[in-house]
Amino acid sequence: MLIVIAVQRSEYSDLYGLLVSTRKLVKVVLPIAS
Repeated sequence: MLIVIAVQRSEYSDLYGLLVSTRKLVKVVLPIAS
């Protein structure tokens, strides 16, 4: 049970990390591009 929760959490945190890094990248790239 705990292992399943840990796996789900790690997947969610990876997804969230990807989202955050993408947003940071967009914030950096947009001013340069414009």
